[in-house]
Amino acid sequence: MNTKNIYFYDRYQVLLDRYPALIANEIKRIGSKSNNKFNFIFIFSDYFQDDDTPKITPIKSNIHYIPYLNTNSLNKLTKKHPPHAFICIGLRIPDILLISYFKKLKTKTYMIQHGLFIKHLTRITLVKHFANKFHHFMKYFIYSFHLSKLIQKPFLIVLNDLFTFFIKGKCKFIDLQLAKETNLISDKVFAFDKKWDKYYHNYGYSDNQFLYFGNPDYSIAKDMLSNPIEDSICYICQSLVEDGRCLKNDYLDFLKDLSENLSGRKVYLKLHPRSDLKLYKQFENKNFILTRDFENCNTFLGHYSSLIEVPYQLGRNIILWEFKNHPIPESYIKYSDYITNDFSDLKSYLENNIRTDFTIKTEMKEFLGTNCKPYSNIANHIINNIE
Repeated sequence: MNTKNIYFYDRYQVLLDRYPALIANEIKRIGSKSNNKFNFIFIFSDYFQDDDTPKITPIKSNIHYIPYLNTNSLNKLTKKHPPHAFICIGLRIPDILLISYFKKLKTKTYMIQHGLFIKHLTRITLVKHFANKFHHFMKYFIYSFHLSKLIQKPFLIVLNDLFTFFIKGKCKFIDLQLAKETNLISDKVFAFDKKWDKYYHNYGYSDNQFLYFGNPDYSIAKDMLSNPIEDSICYICQSLVEDGRCLKNDYLDFLKDLSENLSGRKVYLKLHPRSDLKLYKQFENKNFILTRDFENCNTFLGHYSSLIEVPYQLGRNIILWEFKNHPIPESYIKYSDYITNDFSDLKSYLENNIRTDFTIKTEMKEFLGTNCKPYSNIANHIINNIE
């Protein structure tokens, strides 16, 4: 029986239990009928909190914390477990470094869509972000150095290009000098569906690199629809403070105003996997409820989380809150019934404009009707296409 070593990367250990573990479990389940044995190597480079240990990765998986990704550390792993496929969940600086490394080894590389890339690392001032996230800047500085060595390009050009795109958000990825001269992207991209083609063209992907697997978030709708619709509001939390996109005090002020202005209404705060509970606990009460689940509310409030598409597809009321100097990305505007940054406007809209009849959109009906299984789709392709 041949052993196939499949590598996964996500930045935080806690995130390994999402796409990476779910895909690995499907590969193990489907692959058990083949003549191959599958060995899974999970790499992460940051802890979020102490109890982040993955809970659903396949038994006997190899989980490795490499805080500063580099060729020497990776060589030790790949020498012990020669890679057959590499899978990442995004196209961030460490993803690009790892894609380039595994390509050098002639390993098939895959990137899996998870929501929408926000090309800025920060929307607060660079000085404040640098002070708050100094160690992340140092990591990206080091990753840029290792990437320059790997692709044999001048360090300052690599650093400038990555800074221009990921920090300043000044241009398209395909317009970077680095992207024009070097293939920095994965061999294939698993995208939700064809409507994302144009989006990924801007990263340099061509049509023959697209693989469509369905939107895993749509599976949430099955659980939602098993419960009656509730006259309540679900606020979809994001890792805005945790990722340095919003100052902590500004976000706390928003939560305080939200709890006060929506007092008397039932509000669920759907936490992000990396939500810092200390931000939210002080506001928790019987009507301001912290949850990890997606409640079946009639109204949803958010910013630009990819999850906002689920209630949109279910025809629910969608309100987007726009922070000052923090515009809603254009691609998210289509999901909204209303956009505001004023609590008087929000209260007025909730009192006068909330719909009570909901029509599920065709795309969601098709997903639910065909019993689409996104993780199985990915697993089947990888099993059938690794040598």
